[in-house]
Parts: sequence; structure tokens; C-alpha cells
Amino acid sequence: MWLLLLMVLPEHIRNRRSVKVVAFLVVVGTLLFWWYNFPFQKVHQYILESHKSKSILLWNVHPDQKELYFKQSCGSIRCEIITNRSERAVESYDAIVVLFGDKFLPLDSLELIDYQTARNNTNQRLVFFTQESPLSLGSICNVSEWANIFNWTMTYRRDSDIPLLYGRIVPEESALLSPEEVLHHIERARKSFRPRPFPVSRKRKTSKNIIAWTVSDCSTTSRREMYVEELSKYIDIDIYGECGNLTCAGCYDVTDYKFYLSFENALCPDYVTDTFFEMMNHDIVPIVYGGANYSLHAPIHSYIDARQFKPKELAAYLKLLDANETLHGEYFWWKDHYRVKSSVKDMSGNAFCHLCQELHRNFESKSYPSLTREWGENSQCTSMDPLLIS
Repeated sequence: MWLLLLMVLPEHIRNRRSVKVVAFLVVVGTLLFWWYNFPFQKVHQYILESHKSKSILLWNVHPDQKELYFKQSCGSIRCEIITNRSERAVESYDAIVVLFGDKFLPLDSLELIDYQTARNNTNQRLVFFTQESPLSLGSICNVSEWANIFNWTMTYRRDSDIPLLYGRIVPEESALLSPEEVLHHIERARKSFRPRPFPVSRKRKTSKNIIAWTVSDCSTTSRREMYVEELSKYIDIDIYGECGNLTCAGCYDVTDYKFYLSFENALCPDYVTDTFFEMMNHDIVPIVYGGANYSLHAPIHSYIDARQFKPKELAAYLKLLDANETLHGEYFWWKDHYRVKSSVKDMSGNAFCHLCQELHRNFESKSYPSLTREWGENSQCTSMDPLLIS
């Protein structure tokens, strides 16, 4: 606007040096005003903040768990992780991660709520961390206490601010396949897949069964044990652990079997635990039973979803695959195009590097007024469909 006013002035006035100086100062002053008070301020803040190292306090973790769960190097993204709460003033940290789970130190909820009420660092992020299902979390804490406490979530749910998955199946460059190409690779795997040979030093298992399952929780909210009990009427299953007919859970090699029951103890959105990803690392077909959309976690036709079958139907299908190696081989078509990442250190380390990155670039101010919809008693978890075993 000032430039337009300058242009309409008579030429003999425009050419005066004092007028030019005033116009220049007005333009510069206007730009500086906008820079510090409007959208440019975010850019200015980003430039300043992105060059600082970020500090993350783990509120209630055992000191000896730090190396297992949280790797320190995130490349050029600079962060430090602290486990000793008394090392410095708590309000000085850029993020505080509060860990919910039976592996971590017990949580004093009043202490944390009091801190949230008193803290004056509005840029600090309180992070809700858990890998428990909502149904297991209920025995650890009452999430209704945490209204307007947490700014970010860090969980196995894919819609978390910082996703902390139990594992990932990562596509290689060759995995950028069209549906037609996928069908071609399935066809080729049908003809060419051969299971890894048994080492000379190890004998084959004496059992002739083709399905294994290791389980220690004998009564679950998913009622998976009811499905397995019904399935066992039509096909034999080697069940290891406290709930099975074979108590020696660590004395067998999973690759002795063609199928493994990757059955979750809770049917909750995105709840896919480490067992599934560990099985995907072997030449064995996982049979999944959970509340997740498994197509978001694994390639098509790489697992069998038990919830798509009644137990009698699933048993018949597994017997068909056992008798036909070419059909069984189809389930391994993806092995040359994907790799599995499932170690605790890798997955937690990647998540904390993601957290570090967000601290450097995400300055949005928000908090969760309630966590009960996803993590409370009335969460989105479901129970088994009784029609499956009717």
C-alpha cells in the first residue's frame, strides 16, 4: 500500500531523498512486523528450534531398560534421552514420556497430575506410551484420570501421533507391484517354493501334526481358546506351554511346522503383537486371529485369517494346503520383495527417532481431552463372533 501511495505522488516529491528513506523504512518495518507477529513467526520459530538438541525424559522406566528400548542415535536428528528424573528440572525437558505397562515402574498418578497442573512450559509434550491392549491396560491404570494431560500418543495404533508398532514388513524396491504382477509372483511361488532343508544335525520332529501354538494365557477376552478347542476337533494341534498338551514351550523348532496360530488375546484395532512378525520371518504360514486389518500390516496372501472361517472350514482348508505343496507355496511369494523388522530395539528405536523428529518440526499445541474412547472400558475392542463356533 505504501508503494502505491509513493507512486501517485508527483515526480519532484518522489525524487526527494528524505521521501525515499521514509518509504524504505516503512516497508522494512512492515515486513518485520509481519515476520514476528503473523505466519512468518512460525518460520522464524522453526529455524531457531530446529538447530537445538531436544531432551526426552522417560518418566518411569528402569534405568537398565534404556538400552533395550531406546537407541540413542537418530542420525542428524539431535535428541538425548534421560531416565533420571532428578537430573535436572522436570519442566526443562522438551518431552516427557509416561510408560504404561507391567514392564515399567509403577506410576504415581497423583504426582503426574499435580505436575501437569503446575507446569508452565507450554512447549513441553507429555507423551502417553503403551503397547498394552485397552483390556490389559485396565488392570494397570484408569485412563479416565488422564483428561487433558497428554499432548501426544505413542502406541501400537496406526493413528497414534508416534506409531510404536510391534513389527513392520518393509517393501523392497521390487515390491512396487501391480495386482497383475502380484498374481504372477503367487503363481511362480506355487511352482518354485521349497521349504528350507532340515540341518543334518537336527532330526525332524516326531509329531506328525502340522500346526503349532505356544500359549500361557488360558482365558482371554478374545476367547481364542474356544476357537482352538473347536478347531482341535477337526485337526490335531501341538499346543505348547501352560495351556497345552505339550509343556516344553522352548524345546521345539517352529520351522518343523507348516502353520502357526498367531492368535491375539484381545480383538482390538491395530493390535498385532510380536508373535505374528516373528512367524513371518520363518517359512511358516501364520494363522491370524485378531481385531486388526492385517492387510495394512502384511502383503496379500501371506497369512490365513481364522476369522474368515468357521473352525471346521479352516481345518479342511489347512488339510488341503498340507496335501498340496504348490498351494502351500503360494503363501511365500512375497519373501523376495519384503523384509521383516521385529526386534524390540529396532521398533522402539525407530519410534523414538520419530518422536525426536516431531519435536524438531511439530509446534502445534494440543492435548487429549479424553483417552477413554480408544483405551477405556468402552474401547473399540470386540469379542468373538459366536457364529464362528456354532
